[in-house]
Amino acid sequence: MLAGPKGPLIDTDLSFEVLAASGDGTFRRIAGSQEISPTFVLPEGSYVARIAHQEVVREFPFMISGDGIAHAAFSMDIGYVRLAARPTANAYPLESGISFELTKLGGGSAGVPVTEVSQAQPLVVLSEGRYVISALSGGIRISKNAEVTAGTITTHEFNLRLGFLRLVVPTDAADVKLQVEAFSSAGPDSVQVLASADGTTALFRLQEGNYMAAAMSQDRRVEKLATIKQGELTELRLPLGEVSQPEWQDQPIEKPPPE
Repeated sequence: MLAGPKGPLIDTDLSFEVLAASGDGTFRRIAGSQEISPTFVLPEGSYVARIAHQEVVREFPFMISGDGIAHAAFSMDIGYVRLAARPTANAYPLESGISFELTKLGGGSAGVPVTEVSQAQPLVVLSEGRYVISALSGGIRISKNAEVTAGTITTHEFNLRLGFLRLVVPTDAADVKLQVEAFSSAGPDSVQVLASADGTTALFRLQEGNYMAAAMSQDRRVEKLATIKQGELTELRLPLGEVSQPEWQDQPIEKPPPE
């Protein structure tokens, strides 16, 4: 079994099925194997070899006529894509918290989703063609176009350009919520929350850029602009101060007049 017309030979993750033609024109399974180079004993007739390699399935019609051993070599027309994502340009590839989406491009512009891989550094088998590959980590998505050629292995690495933001609220209150929002000058109605955590301290992993960091407790909110740089830690203190009380708690309690 060949990956492309000129190789290489596929020697793992293969399964074979032989389908025989019935009188009504349909095909039925008569044999199967998971060996690398299986041998089947078949009478004369028309057959289909159904071959699967990981997520790719191909069907090849063939004929058996006369005595002797017939040899058949098929090309799956597949290529391999090795994927990895680095938090910064010079860092080691991520080993967790990363997944990849692969979409095959056709005549239209939308494309057809093919698979999603949750492994950190996968080797993915794909049919020959054009793809969009996306790396996802938390709320981060980076995409690039890729060309897959039968019989070849290509490597695509993603630089997520990550930095770190630590938020600290100097208070012992138990109802503090921290959140990171997309930076926008359009006003509070356009707030987009990217990440959040409960408590007085939290560490967020973010792409480099500008964000709005906020701390909230009851009716108090404090926010600061946070600028994240690739490979660096930014720490912000968000002092909430005294939490204002409802108005009714500030009013003196009037005693009823003596009888």
